[in-house]
Amino acid sequence: MSVSGTLFKYELPTALELLSRARSTGILTITGEKGVATIAMVEGGVLFASSHGTPRLGEFLVEKGIIEAKDLEAVLKLQRRKKVSQLVGTILMDLGLVSQEAAELGIEAQITQVLLDVLSWRDGEFRFEPTDLKWDKAVVPQARQIGTYMLRVAMLQAKQESGNSEPKPS
Repeated sequence: MSVSGTLFKYELPTALELLSRARSTGILTITGEKGVATIAMVEGGVLFASSHGTPRLGEFLVEKGIIEAKDLEAVLKLQRRKKVSQLVGTILMDLGLVSQEAAELGIEAQITQVLLDVLSWRDGEFRFEPTDLKWDKAVVPQARQIGTYMLRVAMLQAKQESGNSEPKPS
């Protein structure tokens, strides 16, 4: 199911809730006053999220001192050279550069930041396009739960901040 709308007329939390409940799989692109954000959803949970100004997983892990910048650059080169669609976190775990726990913390931080950011935008548009994304075999099972949980937490927080107890579809 494709879903699109404006942030003004059709609140993003409502669309996210609809996509989550429908266990949708695809890419949600949000264009707003602060740039563009992308949220990849699989079976209603968030697989990954990114936006301008939000550190990506590898950058977060470097920032926190979990991996070195040279290791991240090597992984990014490997990813580009092989033209693989494997997520950076998966490659880092496969190479033994990060633990499962570190990957989970990074995924949680990234998803949380992007969701909280885009749910505060009041002007812009969004579009969800179904795709055939799948959970990568190395994405830790808890990452699925983190993505789904963080989506719910961010939506609840956005509702509280806007003063609405329930999102209203238009």
